[in-house]
Amino acid sequence: TSRSTTAAPYGKIDEGESEDAGPRIELPLGVDGEASELGAVVHYRTLPLLKSALSQFPGATAWDDKDGNLTAAVELRVSETDISRPTLSDTPIVFRYTVTDSDGNVATAERRLHLLCPDGEHICSDDSDLPICSSAGLCLGVDF
Repeated sequence: TSRSTTAAPYGKIDEGESEDAGPRIELPLGVDGEASELGAVVHYRTLPLLKSALSQFPGATAWDDKDGNLTAAVELRVSETDISRPTLSDTPIVFRYTVTDSDGNVATAERRLHLLCPDGEHICSDDSDLPICSSAGLCLGVDF
């Protein structure tokens, strides 16, 4: 079986008066990426994570039938997060890529990063009800 190196092209097109199909964004999966059924590229990384690891994701490419290569126009926004903590399954770090063509049509794509506790550890909550990883299998520093 072969594995695709990019996720399917994303093209969420806003209503416009253009006859072209609008822009498309492609996100390479990278070494550890998976295409989700929701259309996002999903990554799972184990803590601790260095900030430099966030810049190691492959970028996005964008194309429009009328305007051609729009890769340089892709804007990236990253959700605010604390990369020293694990992410809950419903709150990954979201990298949102957006591009607009000359007719005003917009395409978006997302890369979602889940930060996992090291092997043998699990997610606990600290005194502020924020997620932390257990230590030696125990939730430390938490009032019971």
